[in-house]
Amino acid sequence: LFADIFSGRTFYTDSFINCNTSFVVYRLECPCGCFYIGRTKHKLKVRLAEHKQAIRSGNPLYPMAVHYKDTNHGSCNSLKITGIEHINIQLEEGIGLKHSCKENHFGFTH
Repeated sequence: LFADIFSGRTFYTDSFINCNTSFVVYRLECPCGCFYIGRTKHKLKVRLAEHKQAIRSGNPLYPMAVHYKDTNHGSCNSLKITGIEHINIQLEEGIGLKHSCKENHFGFTH
């Protein structure tokens, strides 16, 4: 069970999700507790690799990359990704994404 603090939506993690699962709502968490909720049609391991590459390159289109740059976190090796819900529908990436840190709450819609 996972609750999105922004929308109030509850996700039930009763489906089996691993790094090869596609069409997933996921939580990306950095060591400081900041997290990002997103969804992807790609395999979860591919999406994690995309986020890590964005952090390494400082890509401003990725909220977690901006967070890493702004806080000087350095290496993204401690970044964690957790599959929250398997979605059985086609979806567009980047819709309804959320980002939260201890002090700040931001909603991103691309």
